[in-house]
Amino acid sequence: MKIYLRAIPPEGLVIEKSIPAEEAGWGDKNFEILSPIHLNVKAVKAGDELCVSVNAKALCGYACARCLVEVKIERSDTFDIYCDINSKTEFVDISEDIRQELMLAISSGIILCKPECKGICPNCGVNLNEQQCQCPQDLKNPVVMRMDDDPEDKPRRLPL
Repeated sequence: MKIYLRAIPPEGLVIEKSIPAEEAGWGDKNFEILSPIHLNVKAVKAGDELCVSVNAKALCGYACARCLVEVKIERSDTFDIYCDINSKTEFVDISEDIRQELMLAISSGIILCKPECKGICPNCGVNLNEQQCQCPQDLKNPVVMRMDDDPEDKPRRLPL
């Protein structure tokens, strides 16, 4: 997004724009942007600096950190970008700054489908929110691991 400095009045310039999710250029497997990204940008010149305030809204899809069920969340993130300018500066391109700020905002934090999510059984992989697993009680410790070379395929406890 290019901001032309001559177009900025003394009270600041407000730009509203939607960016298709495909143009964001992200290949992260932990989340997916499900809607266009709506940007509300206000740019103000302050001496030899351009101050840009950005509010971004988008619908994002995440995998729950405990049970891997898809979670959809409407995100609204606000951040500021500061750019040095001088009398020869014609425009400032803040596209990459916006992309990086959104990447940090959208990918940060642990997302759960609900606060009381029980996750999945580390032994059999059953989603414990949907059903009770049938594993023996002594195997419900997450320190249990299957050994690939065990001919009987019995779970073994890892030494502590």
